[in-house]
Amino acid sequence: MLAQGAARIALYPILIAVALVAELFVTSGVSPHVIVRPLLVAVVAGAVLSGAGRAMLGDRDRGGIFAVLAMFLFLVGADIRIGLLLGLAISLLFVERYGLPPARRFRWMVIGRFVSRASAVLLLAIGIQAAQSGTPALVVRALTEEAPFRPASTVRPSSAATHPDIYLLLVDGHARPDVLRRVFGHDASEFVGGLESRGFDVASRSRTNYALTTQVLAAMFNMRPLDEIESIRPLLDDTASQPAGAIVRVAINDGPVLPRLRDEGYELVAFASSFEEPALRSVDRWIDTGDLNEFEVNLFRRTILRPILPLVAPDWVSSSYRSRVETQFRQLAAIAAERSDRPKFVFGHLPTPHAPWFYHADGTPRTVLDIETMWAEMPANTGLDQQTLIEGYSGQVSWVDRRVVESIDEIVANSARPPVMLVFGDHGSWIGSDGGDYRLRFLPLFAARMPDGGAPFPDDIQLTNLFPVLFNDLFGDDIPLVDESPSYMYRSGDFDLVAVPDPNGALSAPAATP
Repeated sequence: MLAQGAARIALYPILIAVALVAELFVTSGVSPHVIVRPLLVAVVAGAVLSGAGRAMLGDRDRGGIFAVLAMFLFLVGADIRIGLLLGLAISLLFVERYGLPPARRFRWMVIGRFVSRASAVLLLAIGIQAAQSGTPALVVRALTEEAPFRPASTVRPSSAATHPDIYLLLVDGHARPDVLRRVFGHDASEFVGGLESRGFDVASRSRTNYALTTQVLAAMFNMRPLDEIESIRPLLDDTASQPAGAIVRVAINDGPVLPRLRDEGYELVAFASSFEEPALRSVDRWIDTGDLNEFEVNLFRRTILRPILPLVAPDWVSSSYRSRVETQFRQLAAIAAERSDRPKFVFGHLPTPHAPWFYHADGTPRTVLDIETMWAEMPANTGLDQQTLIEGYSGQVSWVDRRVVESIDEIVANSARPPVMLVFGDHGSWIGSDGGDYRLRFLPLFAARMPDGGAPFPDDIQLTNLFPVLFNDLFGDDIPLVDESPSYMYRSGDFDLVAVPDPNGALSAPAATP
């Protein structure tokens, strides 16, 4: 019965819809887990449009052409001229079907066969591109090495019972308190005081070695600079055949940090942040709230939804981000309340105060209307003036700082024994860095709380040394630290890197553009 129903509609619109999603998947290098929902939507949309076309135009061939035209009309984005042409073509379909005598109508069966074969060729071309970029290996990896299919580690060495839980909270884009004061006029003393009163050491000279989240985490989870990571070198040499996002994500997940934690008996838990490239998926538990992710937003950017959303659902994307972050805070507390004979390593990646800024300082919702610029922070790519950007970022910092302190209290209260807690930003904001002193980008928040009250992290901690310092203190390891590794800014490409003079000098002396 299902086969008979499928035969009544043209199938090539479904193939074209799938191809459009597959092409973005192949070129972006995201995990295949991310595209399940968009693929289902593509299949349903292709079938519905094909069925609707058949119902309105009387046969499967016209219905298939209608579906293809309607699909591309949906994908024109803000290009009104192409939209008008496609709308005219759809109108002519109806004129031809209902306004011309049968003898003068087109041979749609021939046209349908041509489009069907063209869709097969399109899929074949994407398949060849996928093979050339290593997509099959990435799919196999996702099905064997990434949660939820990765077999959970069951190693429980005797030392595991004495290890504390570890909470690593990445507050994406959170600048250091002195930068907040200098650039944004933002007083973070209440937040810093709240952390210190809870046993945290807040670094005053912390810095990151890289300007982008993926680069920062790749160096952190490999405990060495990017140029010393074998799998990253093709990106630095501009010889990579795989998408950069896939290469960096694999480098993060295959670094020595996760195996070392497994050796100590830790259960590994990580949260989806919406950003896929730095996703820590090779864990025992991967927690996704189900809200919109970066891949889906990038799909929407290609469609007519971009100019329409502000009119029909202005708060949809912003509310999805609010839901993601609030749910992650709740689940962090719930994880702390779980009891197990194994310690937990929990990586919470909060996509804030990185744009989009979805709360005002007082906690009231803030709506970001344009999904094209939602992650941007500069006047040139947002169309907003500098003061508006400062207020947006500063307001989001105020909100997230309160929620971080509340979350810390919940985690500590729910934990069986005091955990290790590290709260840090991976980089600062572009505000003040772009067109100002770019070194400000390299001065993120860093605060650490050890269960024994110790303070192993130096005041000038660089993020590449985070895990060596932690493991040396916690497990008695002897991992060498990266000694005075410079910070690196990118130029023409994300991995065209140039060394940056001491970022801390940004607060005392001006810098030239690299």
